[in-house]
This record gives sequence, structure tokens and C-alpha cells, in this order.
Amino acid sequence: MTAVVTVDGPKLVALAEDIATRAHEGKLDKGGAPYIDHPRWVASNMGSHWGKAVAWLHDVLEDSDWTPEALIEAGVPKGVVDFVIILTRVGGETYEDYISRCLTTLMTARVKGFDLLHNTDPARKISEEDRARLGPRYHAALVRVLARISASAGM
Repeated sequence: MTAVVTVDGPKLVALAEDIATRAHEGKLDKGGAPYIDHPRWVASNMGSHWGKAVAWLHDVLEDSDWTPEALIEAGVPKGVVDFVIILTRVGGETYEDYISRCLTTLMTARVKGFDLLHNTDPARKISEEDRARLGPRYHAALVRVLARISASAGM
């Protein structure tokens, strides 16, 4: 068995970026851009090291062969992995249930909010068909996320 070494701070962010880069290597988004640009953008909007790490990793479990156990073994703290699990949609789950789960913590609500903001950015090159299909669903989810974040801020 490999010893688990947990890192924190800037080393944690670098580790998460490395894992995400490997997990998304060669993948393109719907507009043909390197997929890694998406988690990079989401991470760039998070303030804390843990927030940046969660953002880098938010699609890794869903879109690659990485498992929660492998992330922990690589040195990602269990708490970060727990947030990534919350942000990972599972088969058979409705989108509404998935968004509700993402709202259970302020960390995951913030990451999901930036994820949705980037996914709905008009500057991103996606087909009009995808924009029409996903836009209303993403907008409704973003309204829920923003309400959760505002409530946590006492606004």
C-alpha cells in the first residue's frame, strides 16, 4: 500500500492543477477549445487554496478514470475530495437534484456558480443548438446558486 501524503496551500493548488491537466489531456470543450481552460477559469475565480483545488478538480471524477481514493492517495486532502464528490453528477440523478446537492455547502455552491458562469459565457464558442438547449437550464441553476451564496453572505 502506498503511503498517503497530504499537501496544503500552494502545493495543493499545483497538485490539483497537475491532476486536472492529466485527467483532461487532449480533451476539447463543445466549442473546440482545450477543456482544461474551463477548470483553469473556474479556479482563477476562487480565493482560497482549497477553493482553487476544488475548482481544478470539479470535473475530474465525472470525466476521467480518477477515483476519490486515487485523489486521496495522490495527496489531495479528504475534505477537498469530499467537495469534489458533491460536485460530481452521478448516473440517473436529475439535474435539479444534482444542483440541490451542489448547494449543500458554500464551497460547492461557489465553485458551481463559477462553473455555470463560464458555461454560459457568450464569448465561449459553442453551437447555437447547445446554447439554446443548455442556456435555460444553466440560467435557472445559476439563479439558485446565487440565491444560496447571497443567503450565506447575509444579503
